[in-house]
Amino acid sequence: MRSWPMRGTVHITTAADHHWLRAALMHRTDAWVRRSESDYGVDDALCERAAEVALGLIGAQGPIARSVLLSAWQEAGLMEAFGGEDVSSYRRRHLLVRLQREGILVQGPRSGNEHLVIDARPLPDADSGPAGAGVSHGGDGHRAACAHIAHRYAVGHGPVSAEDLARWTTLPKTQAARALADAVELGEEQATHFLGSFDELHVGYKDRSCLTDDDGERLICPASNGMFRPILVDRGQVVAVRPVGEGLLWKGGAAPSARVERDVNRAVARMERRLAQ
Repeated sequence: MRSWPMRGTVHITTAADHHWLRAALMHRTDAWVRRSESDYGVDDALCERAAEVALGLIGAQGPIARSVLLSAWQEAGLMEAFGGEDVSSYRRRHLLVRLQREGILVQGPRSGNEHLVIDARPLPDADSGPAGAGVSHGGDGHRAACAHIAHRYAVGHGPVSAEDLARWTTLPKTQAARALADAVELGEEQATHFLGSFDELHVGYKDRSCLTDDDGERLICPASNGMFRPILVDRGQVVAVRPVGEGLLWKGGAAPSARVERDVNRAVARMERRLAQ
């Protein structure tokens, strides 16, 4: 899925993650919604009409190109002037983002270089995420949802601070600090990871000695040409790579223990399930 689950910046997520991430962080864009309503006349009634037009079109045609959707909104009279000024460019972006922010639309399958717009409502709902039910701000599951976000952020970026997480998510710094503290417990449960080529945990640092040694670097990039293999990381150390079509290649030639072999295979299976969604 391609959408704006946080920070007003487009992100790619799995279908399973889209709604719970969106729900957990959408309160951080409430001020943007209020400002756009006053500046461009994008009120609830206009958004409801835009959703009606979009869902009707998708119901009749299936996934649609963004240009088709924008033309339909234009023809439906949703791009009229506001305050005597042409605000159509602002309204188009606002409606695209807001209807995805609120879980009505999302960009999904691709056609050429474009992600097509689809109905987001049939996707796994926000209560089916790793934190369970009530992940919206003020809900019983919101703190747990923030912990899962913090955990994923730290795993994907290596050493991070509360300031880093606050910038990434726009959560207040005190809340980001609490989420990172909560994420420590999650990290103890999920310590083996299957990471793609060029993952920041490896390529984001000049000195990678905390992650692997020279033998590990040769396994990751055997030709020293910048073409990296997907890596398996256990307890912060590279233990294997998994080149496409070759299966696991263990650092040292064999799994260091039965536990590592089990957890690595589980991590691979978990990622394959996520990519299949």
